[in-house]
Amino acid sequence: MFELFAQACAASPARAALVTATLRLSYAELAQRVLRCAGELERQACGPLVAFELARPQAVVLMLACLKAGKTFLPIDAGTAPAVRDQMLGSVACDTLVEQLDLDSGVPSLRQLAPAVASTARPDPARFDGVMSLMFTSGSTGRPKAVMVRAASVRNLLHAPDFFTLRPEDVFATYSPLSFDASTFEIFTPLLNGNTLVVLDKNEVLAASALAAAVRREGISVLWLTAGLFQAMVLAGQCAGLAGLRTLLVGGDKVDWHAARRFLALAPQVALYNGYGPTENTVFTTVARLDVAVLDGAPGVVPIGRPVRGVQCVLRDDSGELLSGPASGRLLVGGAGLAAGYVGTTGNEAFLDHPQAVGGRFYDTGDQVRRDSAGTYYFIGRQDAQVKLNGHRVDLNGIAQRCIEAGLAPRVIAWCHAALGGLVLACADGGPDRVTVADARIDAVLSAWERPKRIVNLAEWALNANGKTDAAALRARAEALISAAPVAGDDAAAAADPLVALAEQLLGVRIQDRRAKLFALGFDSVSMLGLQAGLNERFGADLDLLDIYEAASLAGIEELLRDRCCI
Repeated sequence: MFELFAQACAASPARAALVTATLRLSYAELAQRVLRCAGELERQACGPLVAFELARPQAVVLMLACLKAGKTFLPIDAGTAPAVRDQMLGSVACDTLVEQLDLDSGVPSLRQLAPAVASTARPDPARFDGVMSLMFTSGSTGRPKAVMVRAASVRNLLHAPDFFTLRPEDVFATYSPLSFDASTFEIFTPLLNGNTLVVLDKNEVLAASALAAAVRREGISVLWLTAGLFQAMVLAGQCAGLAGLRTLLVGGDKVDWHAARRFLALAPQVALYNGYGPTENTVFTTVARLDVAVLDGAPGVVPIGRPVRGVQCVLRDDSGELLSGPASGRLLVGGAGLAAGYVGTTGNEAFLDHPQAVGGRFYDTGDQVRRDSAGTYYFIGRQDAQVKLNGHRVDLNGIAQRCIEAGLAPRVIAWCHAALGGLVLACADGGPDRVTVADARIDAVLSAWERPKRIVNLAEWALNANGKTDAAALRARAEALISAAPVAGDDAAAAADPLVALAEQLLGVRIQDRRAKLFALGFDSVSMLGLQAGLNERFGADLDLLDIYEAASLAGIEELLRDRCCI
């Protein structure tokens, strides 16, 4: 696949390839750094795998260098707990980690990992032939596993893509976590096709004014958003930056019909797409162009579209028979997008040998899907305990088990709470100390996107007649406690402390410490948008999202509002 980048460099050497707030590299300049880095990898990295924990510009150089050097790369997000990182590296027997890379020269600093981290149970290096990257996902078993994403699959999807119209002048933005396969779309679509890639900080994307300024300044025309972030931005009226795009792709979870319909009314000139697909089938399996006619034709229903080029989608019933024509069933995918499998043996039973599969194998997504007479697919739901959190597919049972093993409590269940828009944990038998979302043990075993919105400590653990955990009863008890938090219209609470009342309404929890960090209270990037909109509406303020991030706590926000004479 590196030859496609080389062709782009040869065709337009002076064109801007990689742009940041402080750096602007042409294709020729980027290629120079990539080739230097590739040479160092070939000289120093003995194994087939190269992990990295780098800022995005340096990461782009390293990923391209790995393509040139024939190495498989493994991205690790900044802030990943060391224990989690070491588990990831050990599970794939990676013995090389890049923690620094000089952008001026392209020279990386490589660290050879100790045997305690680089497992002795090494997979066959030949297994990584043709594998571009490893992306960790819960897949079909709940334990994070490394998906082997093939370079040929990325090439099929992103070089001269068929699922949206790519123009030579398009400028792409990248901000998604590098461990999230949406970043593969963000980074490699422009660089394999000779377009420009602009690096944004996530705070720039979240702040409507900052995003609008970046779109105008850099001419950004293509952007990806998770479905949850898209919904929050649209419903909070934060569309100024989005309206300046030419193409907006959303996905990673169910897209809200009302948000999509409102956005199309506000920005009819923007082409809006819904992309669906597991990491095991390389970023996008199906894509739907969303327009007013499509949405109004089936109110409340958002299609996930039709298969992208080279991808095979089939539906299977409970007996294992493949279904033809309009039908509902379990979705199996195959063809050009299919990954090489998981590293190791765990979970690979989800890759099924089948005589009707293009290439001989299907991946069982575990998703229940409907297909209409036109061949358009619609997501119905999961057939197991897996859910989407912030665009990532995770297993609720796996999350609960990891929390138990970390000593959070002897008994834990996990579920997604619709009103809170995220994960809730119910814990019992935890001793005298109440577990909170700020517990350090959570950081050690859960990824950033798995962090709970709320932890409910229960005095008793409900069991059914067979002596097994009664999950339904536990959820009912926990949700009763959650619902005891202040709600909209609680005039007494609002009068006593309107700032705390607003935060409690958004989070659905009682807040005891106004000095606690907002993220420790349960806020995330999506609910922060709601906080911004509520503050500006209730206090007549004009706060940017970056103001709220810098204020850091409710006490800090109060001080900021006083400084601006809003209270």
